[in-house]
Formats: sequence, C-alpha cells, structure tokens
Amino acid sequence: MTDLARVLYVAPTPERGDAVESYLAAGPSGVDISVATTAAEALAAIDDRDIDRAVVDEHVADAAATLRAADPDLPVETLAAPPEASTDVAARALADRIARAATANGDRPMSPEPEFGAVARAASDAVLVVDVDGVVRFANDAVEGVFGYEPAELIGEPLARLVPERHRGAMARYLREGDRTLDREYVEFPGRHRDGRELALGVSFSEFTRGGERRFAGVIRDVTERERRLERYEAMVEAVDDGIYALDADSRFIAVNDAYCRLTGIDRTELLGERAASVFGESLAGSPDRLREIADESGGPATIETTVPSADGESRPVEIRLSRCPLEGGETGRVGIVRDVSARKRREAKLTSLHDLVQSLADAETDAEVYDTAVDAGVGTLGFENVAIVSYESGALVPAAREWAGGEIDDALVGRRGDGVAWEAFAASESRSVDDLRVERGDEAAMASVLAVPLGRHGAFLAGDPEPGAFDETDRSLAELLCATVTAALDRAEREETLRRRRDELEAKNRELERANRLNEVIRKLTRALIEAATRDELLRSVCERLTESGPYRFAWFGEYDRATGEVVPAATAGVEEGYLESVTVRAKSDDPESQGPSGRAIRTGEPQVQNDIFGDPPFESWREQALKRGYRSSAAIPVVYDENRYGVLNIYAGEPDVFDETERIVLAELGDITGYALNALERKQALVSDRSIDLDFRVRGSEYPILTFVTETDGEFEFESVVQRGDGSLHLFFTVRGAEPTETLTFAEALTEIENTRLVAERDGEYRYEGELVASSFLASLVNRGAVPQSLTASDGEGRVVVRIPESANVRTFVELFESAFEEVELVARRERDEPVLSEQAFASKLEGRLTERQREVLEVAYFGGFFEWPRDATAEDIAEMLGVSQPTVSRHVRAGERALFSLYFEDAE
Repeated sequence: MTDLARVLYVAPTPERGDAVESYLAAGPSGVDISVATTAAEALAAIDDRDIDRAVVDEHVADAAATLRAADPDLPVETLAAPPEASTDVAARALADRIARAATANGDRPMSPEPEFGAVARAASDAVLVVDVDGVVRFANDAVEGVFGYEPAELIGEPLARLVPERHRGAMARYLREGDRTLDREYVEFPGRHRDGRELALGVSFSEFTRGGERRFAGVIRDVTERERRLERYEAMVEAVDDGIYALDADSRFIAVNDAYCRLTGIDRTELLGERAASVFGESLAGSPDRLREIADESGGPATIETTVPSADGESRPVEIRLSRCPLEGGETGRVGIVRDVSARKRREAKLTSLHDLVQSLADAETDAEVYDTAVDAGVGTLGFENVAIVSYESGALVPAAREWAGGEIDDALVGRRGDGVAWEAFAASESRSVDDLRVERGDEAAMASVLAVPLGRHGAFLAGDPEPGAFDETDRSLAELLCATVTAALDRAEREETLRRRRDELEAKNRELERANRLNEVIRKLTRALIEAATRDELLRSVCERLTESGPYRFAWFGEYDRATGEVVPAATAGVEEGYLESVTVRAKSDDPESQGPSGRAIRTGEPQVQNDIFGDPPFESWREQALKRGYRSSAAIPVVYDENRYGVLNIYAGEPDVFDETERIVLAELGDITGYALNALERKQALVSDRSIDLDFRVRGSEYPILTFVTETDGEFEFESVVQRGDGSLHLFFTVRGAEPTETLTFAEALTEIENTRLVAERDGEYRYEGELVASSFLASLVNRGAVPQSLTASDGEGRVVVRIPESANVRTFVELFESAFEEVELVARRERDEPVLSEQAFASKLEGRLTERQREVLEVAYFGGFFEWPRDATAEDIAEMLGVSQPTVSRHVRAGERALFSLYFEDAE
C-alpha cells in the first residue's frame, strides 16, 4: 500500500519494539513501522528513509529532542506505556495508539476500531469508552470483575452509575468542558460497585475522536486491596519505634513516620518537601559516595552509623539502614530506617569497660580485692548509685564491700535469717529484680528498686536505687555479665589462695626440714665436740664455734653467772662480736634494770628467752642499738642447767628476724640441757682424775630440811655412812641413827620427800643402820651429781655438820650456793686442801671394777653396807638376797667371786 503512514517508533527495549511491530504488521493498521531503541539508531532511520511521524517512548525521551533538533518539521510525539500492564497488553495498547496517531493525509485520525476492540476485549483490566455526555459506549468483559456489572448492562448507561455521588458533578464537568489530552495521565479516585460499596480505582485516560465526536477511553484497575495493604503498611510503619523516612530523587522528604519526628524533634509538616541535607546534613541523607556504593551493589541495603540532632538539642547516635526505592517516572528515591542506638552505644561502652575490668580482676589476689573492684565497676561502669557485695559466712550473708548511701543495708535486701532479696538470689542461684520493694513486699526500705545477682557459692551482688523501676533488662544483663566475671575471679582467687597456702605450707615444711637437718648437724657436731672436750674452756668454746659455723647464727657467747655480784660474765665467744660484749653489761638480779634482758630472764626463770625482732622487742631496749649496729636481728638466750645447777646462759644471735621458731627453741633448749650434762660429766671426770681435792666443812641449820627436823623432833643423832649407786643408776643411802627407835624413824621416813623405801638393815648397841633410796632431786643426790663425795653428815640438837670432798678445779661458790638453797642458815666452817684425789680409793677401785661385773659390784656394796661382813654379822646372805630381790645362792656366788677378785688384785699388786 503506497498510502501507508511511515512511522518511526523509538522503543525502550528491542523486545518492546519487536512486539509493537508484530501487532502492527498482523492487521490492516495503515502503518509502515520502523523501530529504533536509541537516539543514534533513530537518526540513522530518518536518514535512510522518509518518515511521516516519530513516536518516542518516554523512557528514551532524549531521542525525541535529538530528532526534533535534526528535523524540526518532523512530527515527534512521546507516548507512555499503560501503567502496571503486562508486556503483551502494553504492546497491543501501544500499537493501537501508534496507529491512531498516524494519519493517511497528515490531519485525519485513522480508525482504530477493529484493533482497539480486539485489544480492549483481551485486556485483563476493565476498559470503558464514554462520550462527552458521560454515556458508556464500550465496556469489555473485565468490567464485571471490577464493578459487578456485565458489559451489556453498562453500554448506553451513564458513567455516573459507577461513580460515588459526591464525585459525579466533577466528572460531568470534565467530560463536557475538558479540552486537553490525558495520554500520560494516571489518576486514582473512588468508584462504586454494584452492591453499593466504594472502590479504590486506578485509571489511565486516553482521548480520541470518532466521526468528529470526542471519545474518552479508560483502563481501570481495582486498587482497593492495594490501598488496604498500604493502610496496613502505614499502620505498621507508625507502630514501630524506629524512625522511617522516604526521600525522592532530589533527596526531599516525601514521607516520615511519627517515631522519626519524635527522634528528631521536628514536626512532620516541617520535614515534608524539605531537602534532607539542608535539615540534617549529608550524614543523614546519605553521602553521594555511599549512594553510588548502593547503586553498585545492585540496590542492596546499606547501613550507616552517624549522629543526628535530637529533640533535647543533644547529638544522638543512630543507625540508618538505607535502601533505594523506585518512584514514578522511572526515578529512584531512598528509604531509610533510623534506629536510636544510644542505649546500645552505652551498653557497648559498658561492655568495653567490663572487658577492661577482666584484667583488673585477673590481677586481684584476694577476695577483698575482687570485692572492691566489683563495687567500683558497679558504680563507675554500670552507673548504679548503690552497690554492695555480700559474702556468705557461717550461714548468713555479710556485707564485704559496699558503696551505699547511708552505709547500712536494709534487712529486706540482705536478710539476717535466710530471707531478703540477696538471699533469694544466692539460694536459688538466679538473679532477682524488684521494681518497687515498698509496694510489692510492703517493706519500708530506703531503696525502692533492687537488683541481686548470685556470685556462685561466694555470695551475691546487690544494687539498689531509691526510685522505683530503676533497673531494666540491660542493667540486669550487664550486671550478670559483671558477676560472671567476678565469680570466675573469686574462684580463681580461691584456687590461687589454696595453691599459695599449700605452697607456703610446703615451703614452711621444707624450711623446717632444712632447719631440722641443720640443727641435727649442729647437734651432731656439738655432741662430738662435747665428748672430745678435755676442759671446761674447750667445751664452751666448741659449743659457740659449732653454732656460728652453720645456719643463720651470726654470734654466740656463753656467760657464767656470778651469784655474788649478779653479773653474767662472758666465758667463751665465737662469730661476729665486734666489741659487743665490751659495750654492754649483763646482770641477772630481778630488781636491776640491766637484768631485764634475755640473759637475765633466762637465768632467773630457767626457760629459753627468744626475741625474734630485736628492733621492735622492748625488753631488749638497752642493748638494741649495740646489737643492731652489728647486724643482730634476733636472739635466743638458753639457760645451761643440770640438776638445778645453773652453769650459765648460752646467747645466740642471728642476722635475720624470726629465726627462732618453736622447733628451733625446742632444739636449742635440748642443747642447753646437753651442754649442762656435759659440763657436769666433765666436772665428775675431773674429780676422778684430779690428784688434789678440797674438803668443805659446813655448819647448817634449818627446820625445813628433813634430817634436821627429824633430829630436832626426836632428840636423836644422825650419821651418814655411804652412798651406793645401784646398777639401774639409783642412789642408795646408808645411815645410822642413835637415840630414836626404829618405829619412830621409819614412820618419819615415810613422810620424807628426799628418801624413799627406807628400811632397817642392822642393829647393834643402840645404833640402827638404815638403807633408803635417794630421790633424784634430793640435796645429797645433787651433791653426788656435781662430782662431790659426801664424807660425813651428822646432826644433833637441830644443827648439822656436813663435810663434802670436791675436785680442786671445782667452783667452790657453786657448792656454797647449793647449800644455801637447801638450808636456812649455812656457814662454811673450814676449807681444807688435800694431796689426794676426791676418791682416795679410786685408783684401786677402778682396777677392781674392771674385774667385777655390775651385778657382782652391786651385791658386794649392799652386802658390805648391809653388815654382812661384820662380826657378828648384822645381815645374813638371806637378808642381802631379800634386799636385792634375788636368791641366797646367787648372793653367795657373787660374794665369793668378788672376794676372789679383791684378793687377787691385792696380792698381785703387793707382789
């Protein structure tokens, strides 16, 4: 056909162009169609052939301007596809509109009726055609689904039937008087269903002329459900606590919800239409760079954290979730969800502080340090006004650390008998929170709000506030997090304390073992030195030297006590003395200030005196400066005593404090006893080997001494015979009494404390010989133990004379003191030096003892002093056997063996 209208269609996509071209080619449209998709292709098309008219899709509107610029005489029209139509329907509608737009002679519209009817009847949306009088001229089948009327029921009927009454006048005026096309117009207005209900409709209008009459075609869609959905969406948007806003392509506010207005403090009317950047700056609107990122990410949402001015004038941290959203006309806007993250930021800051707190708790070594750190964290980090830690002790919760208004915590919070909020949390191992203690429990407590969190088996964390409802879930969760860390720290501290205690115990045991080993080594060396010492000076010097050779002992000295002057005189020293003894005076009299030191107290009391800190112990005040100058930090004064004989005091100084613990004291006290024993043994040894001796003649008086008391009460006489040492080490006294009957003597002897088991041995001419066992603490036993040998002891008329023989090397003063301690009145009548040993028979006796067994010697002594060898005999062999607790043949055999040993020794020496 040569009269076909040559039309250029510039489509948005090749698919849309092909579909329109297919519909136009399928029927007698009167159009010769050419298709382009870009401005460049459109220019090429008008260059290749003659074009009568150009129709440009609105989505490639730049092509319209390009064509007009290239050919100003070319009619160019821009068309829009029907909104929300499928591709097939839109292509048909566009094909029909292009056919109508094209004219055969350039000024007459082409008849679209056949094609329009086909397209309209196939459309899924309702299609109506009305004239200027508002009468329906065409209706497709889809109108029934929208309005409830069949098409035949509407044709010829007024359009007003489908419009609510309030809109009918405006519709009629538009149809009669309207003079503009509505090809790109889309409006929404209410319609009326057959059943009378109102509908929400979306209508796209187009206008055409048929037979010189104007017609209006409308594509109508029921958008009631969409409107309902929009209403629901709007209700949902208004219900959320997050702020929501929408911006158009120019970043102007087109929608905001109430929460957004509350967040910003700006009224909705002030926001709508305003550019976001002018109100809040680029941060809230979304920076251009960030928007480009969103575009590059294919429209995915992006999250931005920033701050916005709030209603109170402060800057508030927010999180914005920003997304693109399509707008009408192909434009793109933005939708943002704004969340106030102030609480979250505060929580994050608290969590950060709690994380830092872990290190502080890791450094805490004791429960008290953990408690204090927890209270500080509760106040400083969590922001609680009143915080306390209550620990479980002896069945109750007791405040261990607190920062609490008024200091005292109400019983309603802690409880004294297993009640209270803190106790409930502790017993149940579950947090407890009370919003208003006064209302919920009727307690008139200073704190209305209470939060208690258990700390395992250790106790509970307690927070209080005078205002009701002060603690929310965030406070509770943060407090529980803090308490979990505190509980772990307390468990760790407990374990470390246990390990530390065990380690200390082990170290103490190791030190004790080392000390024991050291002391044992010292004692071993000292014992050997004591055994090997030949003289008193050598013995004392060896003791001091061995002590300072090992361990912490810095200086040692032995002091002898002079009872006459009261002074303690140095007799041996070893170690770091540095003139110390020359700078101090040591005494032992109770009323002397210089006797209050350790040495004086040790001599007076007979007990070790220890000062483990010379710097701080007051009793050592007068010597402290001199001791500290020489590095002495602790000291011990050990009395050296044997059988109540005070030889002196052993003083030991250490260069460290707290050296002399209980173990050390016990060992050193034993050392003092051993040294006293060694001194006594040395004295006895010297007594045996000395060629000269001294007889001391004492006159004594005193009603307290038993023998003198006996003589005074009975008017008798007492005479010492001998002291015999039995095989078991006991001393047996043989004595003679004249002037008192045996019954009287034995009765009195039973009350004595110095003699036991007294019995009558022999009687001759009014003289009675007795045997008794000396008690170890008795006066006579003390003399023997000190190396003295009683020579005679007589008593009459309440007065006694005692003669004892001592070694020439012995200290006479020691024996004088011994007598003074036993008798009320003591007088040393004479002192006689003798050119013979203490025991003149000792040399002979020592040889004899080498030939006798201990049993033989014992039998001979008892037999001799028992009167067996007297004539006539005072005691028979049977009597001696009874004394010894053996048989008579045994006594006879031992006597014969002893006699043989004695005679053989005598005659061999004589030869």
